Parts: sequence; structure tokens; C-alpha cells
Amino acid sequence: MATKEKVFWEWVWIVAIVAGLGFSVYSLYIEKVRQWHIDAVMNGPIRANTQSRIYQVPTCPNYDSIHADNLRLFQTIEKANAAGYRPAQNCGNDFRIRQVNESGDFDDYRIQYDYDDPRQ
Repeated sequence: MATKEKVFWEWVWIVAIVAGLGFSVYSLYIEKVRQWHIDAVMNGPIRANTQSRIYQVPTCPNYDSIHADNLRLFQTIEKANAAGYRPAQNCGNDFRIRQVNESGDFDDYRIQYDYDDPRQ
């Protein structure tokens, strides 16, 4: 009887150690994903649709679906708001994250077929 109990407790320890290691790895993974998410929100340009007057940050679900004819880019939320655009409703707290941490004062520019390229 003592041997079965000893084996049982050895397995309990093994399971506890494996669970602890698994939780640690999972926690590190979640932290890395969270950091990637914040980096994407903070570093990508704000894309706005000139037809609907709605803007999105890189983590919004429809960020890449704006047609080039209707696309306008902004560097800051303040500039998008000042131009009369409003945030998309399907982006969660991403706008708040960017608004709190936003830095840089770059001019916004239009992506259109007839725009003047600022690099020329």
C-alpha cells in the first residue's frame, strides 16, 4: 500500500511541475502577443475611408479592406478627428491605447491616384 501511495504522490509532483512550466510558458506567450498587438496599434498608420469618413488602426478587422480610391492615411488620431473622421466601432480599445501613448507630429497625406507624392 505504501508503494502505491508513493507512486501516486510522485505523479502528483510531476503533474504539478509540468503544469507550472506550462503556465509559465503560456504567460510568456500571452505577454509577447500583447506586446505585438500594442506595437501594431502604435506603429502602423491610421487608415481612413474617404467615403464613410471612418478611420481604423492596424489591428482593426477591416483595416486592409479599404480600396485605394477611398484611402487616406493619418499619423495621429487627433489629425483624423480634426479632418472630420470618426473611429470604427469594431476595433475595441485599440484607439484608447494609441491615443494614450501617441507620439510624433507627422503630416497626414492622401493616397489617391491624383495625389502629389511628398517624396518627389
